[in-house]
Amino acid sequence: MLLTLPAELRNSIYAFALILDHAVYATDGDGHEQESPALLRTCKQIRTEAMGLFYSVNNTFIISIQKGEPEPATRWLAHHRSYHKYDRPICAG
Repeated sequence: MLLTLPAELRNSIYAFALILDHAVYATDGDGHEQESPALLRTCKQIRTEAMGLFYSVNNTFIISIQKGEPEPATRWLAHHRSYHKYDRPICAG
């Protein structure tokens, strides 16, 4: 049913669900990436439409770095860098 709604309404739902008022742990203490929110794992279309919003500048991410081992953080940043260009929902109608 969500995908039958107009794009503007889906964007509002994505923003409500994915823009958080607290920091998100992007990696655990061992540098392994945490799972993305459940909404982003429902289907390919929702993931495509909403992922840029979650990984944008609207949220703050905490990346654990072991002393002398910045590779996990570097990988995470490289993988998610393309999403940081969005400052609003990217779903188009």
